[in-house]
Amino acid sequence: MLTKELFLFFLQNETGQSYYRDKKGNIFYTNTPTWLPEAPKGWYEQELTFGRNNHYWGLNRTYSQSFTFYSDGAEIIRYLFYANNGVEEKIYLSVLKLDHSTDIYQPYYKGILDLSHIEDDVVTGVKVNVIDGSLQKIIKSYENTVFEIPCDGSIPENITVNLSGIMYKAVFNYAVLPCVVRDSGFYLPIVFQTKVGNDVGVIKSDQRYVAFDPAQILNTGYALSAYNSSNYCFSSIRPITNFNIGGTIQLSGPSVTGHLTVYTSLGNSYDLIPNQIITSGQTYTINTTIPTLAAGENLFIAFISTGAQPDFLTTNLFFTFNSQFQDTTTVAIRPYDVLNLILRQIGLVSTEPPNSIIYTLQSDLLNQNQNLCLIHKKSIVKKLTLYKLKI
Repeated sequence: MLTKELFLFFLQNETGQSYYRDKKGNIFYTNTPTWLPEAPKGWYEQELTFGRNNHYWGLNRTYSQSFTFYSDGAEIIRYLFYANNGVEEKIYLSVLKLDHSTDIYQPYYKGILDLSHIEDDVVTGVKVNVIDGSLQKIIKSYENTVFEIPCDGSIPENITVNLSGIMYKAVFNYAVLPCVVRDSGFYLPIVFQTKVGNDVGVIKSDQRYVAFDPAQILNTGYALSAYNSSNYCFSSIRPITNFNIGGTIQLSGPSVTGHLTVYTSLGNSYDLIPNQIITSGQTYTINTTIPTLAAGENLFIAFISTGAQPDFLTTNLFFTFNSQFQDTTTVAIRPYDVLNLILRQIGLVSTEPPNSIIYTLQSDLLNQNQNLCLIHKKSIVKKLTLYKLKI
């Protein structure tokens, strides 16, 4: 029973064609895989080891064994070295290993011969070291090359995603103007002063002193009601949750009972100061949260007195809320597809037809995070921005 060799050794060019020597001693190359008749000396001492690469987040292969080629292998190397480009000649060593479970040879290693330290002896053969020529070497040689990855919907890997508008926290500061109360119900005169943060999609306004009939404030047909008045201090184009009104307010004059209330154009009301006897000269702290302010809902601050009319002194109010940009739709691409396309382009530029090599990415981590995507600022990979999709 014939036994198969454990390893097969090939000397190849950049395109993967195999070198061989014919019966007349001439050196040729062929597309048909042709291994060396004699394994190089040192094949039984070869060692393939792996180590962690902290830059590429993968495994490094180390294959540091030197080999001494003789017979056909030595003559092929001599011919390519002396008759062609010397140390610049690119000769690859490919090794296949027999898989005993399937009786099929599988790729084991591919490296490039280091001809800068070649040792040629007519008796013992040609001794050379082998430099790693795997995908890692190819990636490293192209790591400073910019590959353009379309992110405009022109390739199947592009996907359309909906992005929620960016949320900003904002604070609006208002001043309550001093005024003498002449009416039992009125809109409080407040003036916008400053803001902190962004106010995307909101409308701020000064509110004038305007008297109204307290019994009609929520009457949809009453011209000065919250429903119809244009004398509001705040409105939002988009819904706002947890809208907070804070600050202090001070009254002078006789003691009264009344309500300092927020009204909205949808008929909602919230007391800023609970119904109580308001003592002149006392400062009251305001801290009221409106659960939801709907899109287009106008906000008013009014006072309804049930007794003598007080005087309002200069006081400050502030509105704290989150403003948000409109949702948008854009084209994106998943990191898995980006890396796969980069590997494909590296394979195309590093080899030549018809022996082009197409590398396929394998990454459990990226496959498990398909809800991540990249959105471009420019068409180059280095300018892609990472977003998380809700899928």
